Amino acid sequence: MRGILFAAIWLTIFGAIYATRAEEEHSHPPQDAELHTKFYAGWLMPNGGAQRVSSCCNLHDCYPTTFKNVGGTWFARRREDGAWMPIPEGKLENMQTDPRESPDGQGHVCAPPPRPETPGFSAVYCAVLGAGI
Repeated sequence: MRGILFAAIWLTIFGAIYATRAEEEHSHPPQDAELHTKFYAGWLMPNGGAQRVSSCCNLHDCYPTTFKNVGGTWFARRREDGAWMPIPEGKLENMQTDPRESPDGQGHVCAPPPRPETPGFSAVYCAVLGAGI
């Protein structure tokens, strides 16, 4: 019984530390906050070369992040929990006929935070890989 209690406490503490580190890793550095705000305010969702009409969101849903490619699919790391979210090609700027460039050379993603009622679900509104990826 003590072993289970110890494991539960350890997992809770580790999870809180990991979530805090993930959020810090994907936050807006003070020197870039104005640049990010301006970029996100004008960033419209890719639309396969057609006119862009919908916003990607704003400073609360968009943030710098890291990316990886697995078997030809790009993934962005979600800041709230560190989960890797698949990015549909239609949402990745680097695959568009009218791609937007990263404002600071970093990768950026716009996605809602995870929801307890839909565990495992992820949605990506917009993503740009950044320089050197």
